[in-house]
Amino acid sequence: MRRNAKVGRRKAVAGLRRLIPVTGARQAAPIRRQVLAEVHKAADTDRQSIRDAALFATLYLFGLRRSELVALDYAQRGDGQGVITLTADNIEVSLFTSKADPIRAVRVVVPKSGNPVASAAIESWIASAGLVPGAPFMRRFLGHGALGERISSDGVGRVVKRVMLAHFLRQGLSPADAAVDAARFTGHSGRIGLIVSVAEAGVSDTAIAKSTRHKTTALVARYAQLEALGEKRVRDITPEAVSSFALLIVLFMTTTGARVSEAYRLTVGDVDTGTLKALLRKTKNGKPRMVPLAGVLARGIERLIVSENLKPEDSVFGYAARWSVNQAIERVCAKASIRSYSSQNSADTRSRLGCSRAGPR
Repeated sequence: MRRNAKVGRRKAVAGLRRLIPVTGARQAAPIRRQVLAEVHKAADTDRQSIRDAALFATLYLFGLRRSELVALDYAQRGDGQGVITLTADNIEVSLFTSKADPIRAVRVVVPKSGNPVASAAIESWIASAGLVPGAPFMRRFLGHGALGERISSDGVGRVVKRVMLAHFLRQGLSPADAAVDAARFTGHSGRIGLIVSVAEAGVSDTAIAKSTRHKTTALVARYAQLEALGEKRVRDITPEAVSSFALLIVLFMTTTGARVSEAYRLTVGDVDTGTLKALLRKTKNGKPRMVPLAGVLARGIERLIVSENLKPEDSVFGYAARWSVNQAIERVCAKASIRSYSSQNSADTRSRLGCSRAGPR
């Protein structure tokens, strides 16, 4: 019974996404140039902060995967799978093997003149760490600031989250809010940031894929079009497709994993569409928790608040009890040609919808 319910929920989410496309809820947030500049500016004489700024700069500047970054040696090949070299005018990365092409070597050259902040961050790290040719380029830190061996791929992800947390705290966010925002960034964020930035500058998907060593343009297009698709899908939502309240509560539960009781109790004052987060005040374990909002969901809520002239104390979705939400889910499932169940049938924290695929009733 439980297995059938889980299969049903997976099919339900797929069916609902045909009706309500959700843009990249699990996609890492991109690191932008302004963030690189701020991280570099915040780096002081502490070697770890200098290393962190160089790590961000290298990920972004060359669109590197975590595995590619950690395998780099400085100036000449050591025991790694790549080399980063600085000349008078350029910074060069040579990858002897990569995910896209494990056989042929790849060389990427970036001029210093067009990337002064990133170049300065990398040069500062090399000088501060006293790197010698053949040494691992990115190193982990031991106790008392001593340099250790080559940093791990997981270590790169932890550095990114920690640095972004500090960045958001400097911007004035509360610790809880900063943690929610920082959680959206991963070791892949520098690579995505480069792709999104150059795509916005008008570079073709083909040229980007060649530079970032993608086998096809499919993923490049997905990264680059993420925000544009989100905007379009919000514009495409109409009352004729599904009622706004029903659409948004289904989308909210699907992308945040909120329980139905948490969703219908959400008030306008609990939602911050500017920083893409919502506060669930009354949860099953009794502890409030913050959840991130997908961009398309936040924009949909903004439109709803304006169109309905909602006040801070008003319910976002307009439902007063579980049964009324279930009725809304029933209507949404019917429009998507899927069979609906009570929301109590769902135990999956990623989807509290409890529906399974079927033909029209």
